[in-house]
Amino acid sequence: MRQHLREVDMYLDADWWRQITAEKRDELKEKLAGLPSAYKDEENSEEAKRFDLLALRLQLGLLVGDPGYDALRQQVQRIAEDLLDPTTLNDPVVSRHAGFITEVSGDDWWQDVTLPMLEHMRRVMRGLVRLIPVKRRGVVYTDFEDELGEPTPAELKGIVVGTNRSRFERKVRNYLRHIRGVN
Repeated sequence: MRQHLREVDMYLDADWWRQITAEKRDELKEKLAGLPSAYKDEENSEEAKRFDLLALRLQLGLLVGDPGYDALRQQVQRIAEDLLDPTTLNDPVVSRHAGFITEVSGDDWWQDVTLPMLEHMRRVMRGLVRLIPVKRRGVVYTDFEDELGEPTPAELKGIVVGTNRSRFERKVRNYLRHIRGVN
């Protein structure tokens, strides 16, 4: 708050509020609106959201002992390695977190990793993934046809209105593992 005292004093003037322009609104967002990740486009980019999904799947994998956990971990390590590329390290934000990113890219950090550690990793790296050069991102090509069969009703036993979504997802995942024979 102390660092924005000049702006706060300016905003106390009632005349300032009589006509809010786009510039004034942007100034408010930039200087007083709260957490930067709540409004900055680069923090809410598609890349950041995809990384969030990857990190949350990683956290879920750690919780349930998912066999796909290692593949997700390796994917995060590759992203960390891409962030350590010399061209990306020129960015001051990346260079500020270079030590942590180096740890994440190695295997030692992942020994006895905890959920809070994974959440911290997600928060640090989510805004940085957009800085990875496009040429280093993998391109995915698909060549398949959808086959539509006859619709069949699915009976979901024990599901009531107001079901906790995360609990429902856990039950579905456990059921699918059970019918696949994976424990």
